[in-house]
Amino acid sequence: LFLAEGGAMAQKLVDLGCPQDKVRIWRLGVDVERIEFAVRSAGERTRLLICAGFKEKKGIPYALRALAAALAQKSFPYALTLIGDGEDRRLIEALVDELGLRPYSTFTGMMPYEQVLAELSRHDILLQASVTAQNGDGEGGAPVILLDAQASGMPVVATTHGDIAEYVRDGETGLLAAERDIEGLAEKIMTLVEQPERWAVMGRAGRRHVEQNYEAQRQVGILEQIYDELV
Repeated sequence: LFLAEGGAMAQKLVDLGCPQDKVRIWRLGVDVERIEFAVRSAGERTRLLICAGFKEKKGIPYALRALAAALAQKSFPYALTLIGDGEDRRLIEALVDELGLRPYSTFTGMMPYEQVLAELSRHDILLQASVTAQNGDGEGGAPVILLDAQASGMPVVATTHGDIAEYVRDGETGLLAAERDIEGLAEKIMTLVEQPERWAVMGRAGRRHVEQNYEAQRQVGILEQIYDELV
């Protein structure tokens, strides 16, 4: 039996020659009880968060260029936090400077999970512009930070890469654009910035979505059932 995080990963297995009847979708789980929920509302500035490894598949340059494009359309007060590190750090820092984002951007480096959870409550919107890298590397399923963010009540702007469209419900818990679509991502960012009244609605929907489909104890029970069936 082959387990896949979602439909996109499952289809990749089938495309590689795996028999359809040997593929099961089993969603990852997060400990929702550990994640504090907070209703988001407009403040003095929009607080944006990127939390990812600094590598090509995470699409961070596309998120940065989309933010710069959104600001070019209509300037708005913001703060950007980048949690993470990796092989592309120098490239990403240079791009932040090139785009003029440095005065309002903070690089924290890697953080323990508990600190990441604490940071979620201090931000309004998560940016996750994942792409398929030139060497074929991809998310496989989708980044777990998408579940953490939604469970915390944070709307998401992301791409349709991999299984992200299952993790994030477009128009309900976040807004999605195609991979590498800078203009599309910029439009989604501006939509949320200009409609902060949607944050609370999306946040509550995101919390419900994670509780119903990705809660850790529930997913462990489903995995045990799968093992029992095989035995």
